[in-house]
Amino acid sequence: MIILVLGFLIIIGVCFLTSQKIILTPQMCFALCFLPGIIYACFYVDAWDLHPSPLTLITMIGGTAFFAIISILLSKILKKRTISAIIIDGVNTDYLNHGFYKIRLSFIVLIAYTCIQLLTLLMLYRFITSLTSGSLSEAIFYFRHARVFTNNTIEVPGFLGLLKYFVYSTGYITGYILIHSIVYKYWCYQPLLILNILLSVASDMLFGARTGTFQLLIAMAIEFYIIYGKKSGWKVKINKKILLIAGVAIIALIVGFKDIGNLLGRQSERENGEYLSVYIAAEIKNLDTFIREGNFGSDISTNQTLVNFINLIAAKTGHNEWYHKVDIPFRSINGHTLGNVYTIFYAFMYDGGLVGVLCFTGLMAIICQLVFNKAIQERDNSKIDIWVVIYSYLCCCLIFSFFSNTFYEQVFNYGFLKFIIFWIGLKLIFDKIRINIKFPKLKKIKFAK
Repeated sequence: MIILVLGFLIIIGVCFLTSQKIILTPQMCFALCFLPGIIYACFYVDAWDLHPSPLTLITMIGGTAFFAIISILLSKILKKRTISAIIIDGVNTDYLNHGFYKIRLSFIVLIAYTCIQLLTLLMLYRFITSLTSGSLSEAIFYFRHARVFTNNTIEVPGFLGLLKYFVYSTGYITGYILIHSIVYKYWCYQPLLILNILLSVASDMLFGARTGTFQLLIAMAIEFYIIYGKKSGWKVKINKKILLIAGVAIIALIVGFKDIGNLLGRQSERENGEYLSVYIAAEIKNLDTFIREGNFGSDISTNQTLVNFINLIAAKTGHNEWYHKVDIPFRSINGHTLGNVYTIFYAFMYDGGLVGVLCFTGLMAIICQLVFNKAIQERDNSKIDIWVVIYSYLCCCLIFSFFSNTFYEQVFNYGFLKFIIFWIGLKLIFDKIRINIKFPKLKKIKFAK
């Protein structure tokens, strides 16, 4: 474990030294996401008999280092303007020359959008509660259990399922607008924007999910960093008040993580520290156990990395024999439940061993670096920057690599394509549609003397 900690600290140090003022680069986010779990796992070395094998160390340290090398080299190749604006003494001169711009929203359009979200949430609530005769928590548990642990796949019907995708995905857009208005300090119907973000979160949590909520919050933090970075010339100063609020929020989420799960039907009697260890640190033990078993290699009908993409192709082409679910068995050791999470390297090793790690890690690094390079470029500041939104989503999937194969599962699927269509559509609606209602002025009534 000491080798694992030191290996990741060295990689993070190299990423920091090559970051050129921008901290949230793909390589930094990928390397950093593993460190908390590795440190947390150190407290369970004896309880879990956690002694990573040499191949596990090579997989984790080597895979992360390879990602960093690809990202850094590609950033050098693309470095005509790595930092989007011309920086003089830490000041973004593009911002000074172009002046202040704000995203202008039509109040009527925003109200209509809010009504659609409220109506969708109501319909989703009626659907989920119709599955059982019990409480909402029981209905959520039934839906999730059927989806994850049985072959009784319950799908949200047709158009309602599409609306569910729409309501959640557009939280990334309203989050961008809210953050932009905060950074540039202008009025943009912030209470309505916050309401829309909460509705996006509710639509996801209604089906027993917590990951989507955490992803949206992390994505908004990434959007904040990029928007503020462009404004300040990447000379980001952390406000103590914002840092305090963020710290309190993170602690509250960690402390309340188990309680949120209980509300969503995930009852657990374990104490909070051990409960968190399953989600944060057990991935390392599970990965090590799998690697020690040495069963590497898959075909198209068992592939884990591209499972969602293959299932989509199978449905479109009629190759039903290709359809399969992820193979992530639950594990336990010495009476301790370890769950069924293995880090992203599990899928890579499962499909191709170390060759799979190199191929899939390299492709992921190239995609993220190309989008990152687009996201930091200067554009019309009065418009929603879709590249920033896309990078916030990709980067968030990247950050969850410590947990599972989130990147390939959520990017190489039909859902991500729908997200992009919704983001572009909502951007066009907010940017282009202007509905202004002028209320008639009341004439003063003159009373006869």
